[in-house]
Amino acid sequence: MEITDLSPGSSYSFRVSAVNRFGTGLPSQPSPYFKIPDAAPSKAPEQVSEMYGSVGTLSFTWTELNPEDLTGINTGYKLFWRKKTGNDDRWQKDVVYGHINRYVALIGVENYFLEYEIKVGAFNNLGDGPNSTVFTVMSAEDIPLATPHNVWGQDYNSTAIHVFWDPVQNTREDMKGKLRGFRILCWYDGVPNELYWSYLWCENCVEAIFIGLKPDSSFWVNVQVFNSAGFGPKGEDAYMTTFIYPIRRYPEYVKVASHGPDSVYVEWRGVASGKHEEDLQGYKVNGKYLLLTIAE
Repeated sequence: MEITDLSPGSSYSFRVSAVNRFGTGLPSQPSPYFKIPDAAPSKAPEQVSEMYGSVGTLSFTWTELNPEDLTGINTGYKLFWRKKTGNDDRWQKDVVYGHINRYVALIGVENYFLEYEIKVGAFNNLGDGPNSTVFTVMSAEDIPLATPHNVWGQDYNSTAIHVFWDPVQNTREDMKGKLRGFRILCWYDGVPNELYWSYLWCENCVEAIFIGLKPDSSFWVNVQVFNSAGFGPKGEDAYMTTFIYPIRRYPEYVKVASHGPDSVYVEWRGVASGKHEEDLQGYKVNGKYLLLTIAE
């Protein structure tokens, strides 16, 4: 009989069993090992994807072939890349030797954040294997130039501020890559070396709430964009404050009385704002519905 689809360069041992209508008999003793002759690769990497890299590079990785699919000597991979759009459709190429699955091509700093087509194939001393499907990856990003302007804000409560800024230009030339979000920097007035920051992961945001601040304090705030390469220039510094402390006392002697079939009358002893507390604006009444079931 003929056995097919064996891996070149691999060694196999065989056992044989007899079969009849009652079942399968005991297997024979193992045969000596037979080595299948080496051959050129017959498979290609299944996946190619981008890696993070510095500006001016095209960094990508691929799924390495299993050892049984890449045998022989002088094994490696042949690599092809080109811009996805452009007048020149010629492939740039290189080879790497050994069991490796990543590569960095130098393409020039002017070619930041562009689509490139990539294909990868394996080879050994007996020949080249097939190339992979053509995959599209992005070249490395550059530091963004876009700057948030007209930064301003207002106190949100005693420990948070509400920060606003104008929309930024989200173009390739301004952002030098994909806009990942914004970083809000904050420092207390007179303490510029003690920075606090918060990240906002969004593309179209024009406002944020910065929390965890001290009551009755003054701050300076600025905003900057970021992509995978780093942070852009800081916007102008904006001066902001938080409210003073909230009212720390609570109403006492709360009384509830029936006020009809669908309402109640609530009465309590009020409070007044103290020193270093915001003025009292009113009261909020919270209620909970409770269903009682009385057994007969």
